[in-house]
Amino acid sequence: MPRNLASARYALLAGLFLVSPAAAGANGSCPPNRPVVSGPSEVHRLEGYWITWTNVLSPRGSGQPDTFLIERSEDPTFQSGVERLQPTTRTTATWGPPGGAPRTIYHRVAVQSFCAGTSPIRVESTVFAVRVTDQCRVPIALAPPVASDPR
Repeated sequence: MPRNLASARYALLAGLFLVSPAAAGANGSCPPNRPVVSGPSEVHRLEGYWITWTNVLSPRGSGQPDTFLIERSEDPTFQSGVERLQPTTRTTATWGPPGGAPRTIYHRVAVQSFCAGTSPIRVESTVFAVRVTDQCRVPIALAPPVASDPR
């Protein structure tokens, strides 16, 4: 009889481990999916803009929450001149007019996930480029106005 009780105890503990939030993927995939970034491919230097990305965050129960880390730089390798926004759970970031000369600004979004425990896992999006131009967009073609005869 004691042997069966011990086996049942081990089975119960194993079952609790399998359904615990710390078990891999119990509250979403671990590591999380890569966020997919979208936004304008080109903006005028005097025009503000935004980017959005897919929400790949999962609730983790207890412990530190997963967050997005947003970075932008004129360096496509992000080795220099990196602007980092505060960690967020939102899926949109906006910037004012970039000003300056025509160039390309590169963006990436990383997920900082604690799905595997206390050490964070970082999963980065592919780099998203936005060209800054000083050329105005071609206006929408409109039909000429029609005036009625005033008589």
